[in-house]
Amino acid sequence: MEELEAEHDVAGDALYELTDLTNHFTVPSDACTTYGATYNMLKELVVDMYMHVHTENNVLFKRY
Repeated sequence: MEELEAEHDVAGDALYELTDLTNHFTVPSDACTTYGATYNMLKELVVDMYMHVHTENNVLFKRY
């Protein structure tokens, strides 16, 4: 369980950094369509990962 928690911490840090670097996935006004699509997919990835970690921590491996 400690290894899983450590992995979640590392993943959370990376997701936070990605969110910060992209200014919360704000697409610049002069960006091309591909740029916007990439940001949208990255945002979906971050949301999915947070849900995955939440499910593991609070449903599958709930602490007693």
